[in-house]
Amino acid sequence: LRHKLQHTGTKKGCDHGQCGACTVLVDGRRINACWTLAVMQNDREITTVEGLDNLVTGPELPPLQQAFIDHDAFQSGYCTPGQLCSAVGLISEGQAKTAGDLRELMSGNICHCGAYPQIVQAVSAIALGSADAGPPGSASALPSASASTRRSRLSFPNSPAKQTHGPNSINVPSCL
Repeated sequence: LRHKLQHTGTKKGCDHGQCGACTVLVDGRRINACWTLAVMQNDREITTVEGLDNLVTGPELPPLQQAFIDHDAFQSGYCTPGQLCSAVGLISEGQAKTAGDLRELMSGNICHCGAYPQIVQAVSAIALGSADAGPPGSASALPSASASTRRSRLSFPNSPAKQTHGPNSINVPSCL
């Protein structure tokens, strides 16, 4: 993703699936990119942090990204792309009902700077509409998965799976 497709928001962290810096969305579900080969995701839609801003129309930031700014939910910013992708995935999954649920469901994303309280506040503002999270947000403010995005559909020329072609299709011969 970083070298062939220039999606440099996805970070290489631990290379062992333990830090979450490489979190991307595959067909809307969060995965650690370091644990998967590109061929394993043949004909699937990969959304990196670069594609998240295209999930809304207009010049403003998506609500989740704005909440990260409003709550100072980053310091060095290294983990932020993985945190954002993980948060979008967990919100879509709909399992988080409390701030404690959010902490548990995002526990695979490590922040070396220790911005966890602010990250929970930012995600809570959007996912839970928490009044105590600061600026109000709502889950309905999240982008629709059907919106036009800068997502990539991976396709491999020698794969027996159905081939896709078009402006969002990318042939990738190596790892994510």
